[in-house]
Amino acid sequence: MSRTLRVLGRGWFALSALLFLVGFAGLAAKESVSAAVDVFSPFNVANTFVMLLTIAPGLLAFEIARRIDARRPLTLENAQKIVRDYGVAMESRFTRPLEQRSLPAPKERVKEALRLVASNTTDPKLVSILGVGFVTLADFSPLQSTRSSAPWPEGAEVKRNAYQAEATALLAEWKPIESAALARIESLRATAKQQSAS
Repeated sequence: MSRTLRVLGRGWFALSALLFLVGFAGLAAKESVSAAVDVFSPFNVANTFVMLLTIAPGLLAFEIARRIDARRPLTLENAQKIVRDYGVAMESRFTRPLEQRSLPAPKERVKEALRLVASNTTDPKLVSILGVGFVTLADFSPLQSTRSSAPWPEGAEVKRNAYQAEATALLAEWKPIESAALARIESLRATAKQQSAS
């Protein structure tokens, strides 16, 4: 269902873009390019509103698909995909502002995926990497400003404190997950060693 909604959403966006292009080209041919630019300018409030209404069904389809996915039980395969996509989002954190919408799933869903992958891996290094990703979710807070050496704007101290509080809470939440995952890996290795010895 969610996949169908995403396909419909992309199709709607494609049709909307085609409609805008045809409208722009038709107006440019009938009157002038300057007139078409004026009509399709983002400063033309009425036309911008109409364009937003035009793409709204596509946005709604994506939002419904996201909510359906969030309610669906998470499989290991889906969790691994979310973690891979999250890794891509993390790589961009030093080159552009971070936004929650750049996450592959809602933040709680990403946390769930990281927990599931950590509890099913046999690689302790991967557990550590997943832990970094877990705490880095604080960077995707709506309160978090872009990291830079520039002075924080007025009121940014509140944002910085909120960010630090979230990062600390995420680290505390991850510690027992990491301990359980590493204990499980150690147990599996000890069992495998005993079986090979016998």
